[in-house]
Amino acid sequence: MELTKEQQAILDGEQGEVMAKIMKTLVMYGETFGAEKMVPVTSQYGHIVTSFGVIIIQGVFDLMDQLVEAGVVSKQKFSADPRPCDKNVPKNLLQDIVFKVAYGPQKRYEEQLRKIGLLNNDAFTCACYFPEVGNQPKKGDILSWAESSAVNYANSVLGARCNRNSGIIEMFGSIVGYVPYFGLLTDEGRKATWIVDIQTKEKPEAQLLGSAIGMKVLEDVPYIKGLDRWIGTELNDEACAYLKDFGAATASNGSVGLYHVENLTPEAVEQGEALIQPGARTYIIDDAELARVKASYPVIWEKPDAKPKLCFMGCPHMTMSQLIDWTERVEKKLAEKNKKRVAIRTVFTSAPDVIREFEKTEYAARLHQMGIVVSYICMFLVNFTSLGIKVNGQKRWLGTRSVRFQPTELVKVTVILVLAVVITRLGKKIDEWRSWGMLIVLIAPLALMVMANNLSSGLIIVGIGFVMMFIACKKKWIFILSMALGAAVFIFAPMIAMGLEKAGILESYQLSRILVWKNPEAYPRDGGYQVLQGLYAIGSGGLLGKGLGQSIQKLSFLPEPQNDMIFAIICEELGLFGAISVILIFLFMIYRFMLIAGNAPDLFGALLVVGVMAHIAIQVILNIAVVTNVIPNTGITLPFISYGGTSVLFLMVEMGMALSVSNQIKLER
Repeated sequence: MELTKEQQAILDGEQGEVMAKIMKTLVMYGETFGAEKMVPVTSQYGHIVTSFGVIIIQGVFDLMDQLVEAGVVSKQKFSADPRPCDKNVPKNLLQDIVFKVAYGPQKRYEEQLRKIGLLNNDAFTCACYFPEVGNQPKKGDILSWAESSAVNYANSVLGARCNRNSGIIEMFGSIVGYVPYFGLLTDEGRKATWIVDIQTKEKPEAQLLGSAIGMKVLEDVPYIKGLDRWIGTELNDEACAYLKDFGAATASNGSVGLYHVENLTPEAVEQGEALIQPGARTYIIDDAELARVKASYPVIWEKPDAKPKLCFMGCPHMTMSQLIDWTERVEKKLAEKNKKRVAIRTVFTSAPDVIREFEKTEYAARLHQMGIVVSYICMFLVNFTSLGIKVNGQKRWLGTRSVRFQPTELVKVTVILVLAVVITRLGKKIDEWRSWGMLIVLIAPLALMVMANNLSSGLIIVGIGFVMMFIACKKKWIFILSMALGAAVFIFAPMIAMGLEKAGILESYQLSRILVWKNPEAYPRDGGYQVLQGLYAIGSGGLLGKGLGQSIQKLSFLPEPQNDMIFAIICEELGLFGAISVILIFLFMIYRFMLIAGNAPDLFGALLVVGVMAHIAIQVILNIAVVTNVIPNTGITLPFISYGGTSVLFLMVEMGMALSVSNQIKLER
């Protein structure tokens, strides 16, 4: 990459080692995408997407500390995405506890942002381009922004130029004042490779239209014809609000960073069809196509007819005109129903600066009288939003059609961290009954909440707490008694389950799992099918197996062979030898965890490693026990081996935690 003298000087360390590392990162990043040069950032302010002080992003906090210690201050003041929590938003006690734990470092992180260059204390919004926020770039400005919907809006509606990069990369760009020149910064990169022809008989709903286009064109640039018929040829408040919501949908359901609307957006008005590349593909959207896209949305509710518990509006954040419009619309509907307040708890979300201006109007008081809360947070929880995904009958995931995240994995890491902190602070008081009660009260609600949707994860959380408390406490008799009671429950499980089912505590499907466990041959077509197929796979493997990749059972016979039942496939392909080898590898890993914990420099580090060890050990035991029918069937992955995104990600986070403790151990010579 060709650098100017000033850029090369930064890279050579004339402004310090940290600035040199930042420039090196940007150069390497740009070269990855074929950038031949760096260009100056010309916008007044920047924007970053990393706004949540989540406990698992310790690496980000450490990075920020390095920047602060080096005295690095961004050349651009910047705004950030919405804060994660707001005391005014309805939530129960358990959710409040979870939030406080998960986002415990939020204050620390915001302080780091302020020291580096945060625009102001209220500069937290996904719609930083609102006039009230004061971060609206001009046409042609080169930006260092990160937030898919904001980048999309700035490129398309405002005519600025910015690539879709990560929050850290764009923060680095704001710090040095340069970004790599490629992609949407270039004239060629802003040319359209799709022609989207809108032929609907009515004005298309913004999010639905955006979803359709995003899923079709993905990261490409579309040139949209026919939309001006419905939203006009002037970028007024109404049109901008529509494009805000439309663009966010193209960015979240695809990866659209720029679109052109004929006769409306700046570049389309100036250049017209000259923006379309030769050979561009065409996508026709009529009413039937929108209906098809809408019908393709996954059913995300366990009970579609159930009464909603909470209503969120404003993603991305609502404009001032939208807040006023929705106040009038809700008010009108309530009057028609002869009601004064909404029956369902409702939250409207907007930027803090917009909310401040809105509160000065008469509409704010009218909205509050209707029982509606105005907040700045991002609606992001499983039970609160459409991000909750139902898969195989269970709603355990956050995300969209293409990106999913299982929050129970975050809870496991959180439990390890929280217990390590609490036990360390308790010190010798850990053996007091009061301390035990506090720890149980801390763990039990989390475990019960998780168990409601994911029994196996709930058991793991209980197991992690059990092991960490066992190691920390001197009184062992209560743990021995608990294990004895657990063994008794295990032995008499069928009888206990039948009694609980008759009492209405246990559901019939839960009872059937236990009955299948005791006698899978009696249910060969129903609940026992997976168990039996797994046992067939294990039995057919013999001593040395059929050979790697030669499994028969994974060819549509054994359900979930890549996930929960992968140990059965290992037994089939590698035989008893392979199964024992895998078990020995895990035993060696646990042995190393014990060595690290025993030599940790402090109690916190030791407990951290013990928690990680407990998690992995319990998960391995449960998975193998399920596959071999030692315990009733429940969905659980085999660590590091089963296919999976969230599980592997957080297991690697835990390994990083354990290795960080190991790295602090000083060997005596």
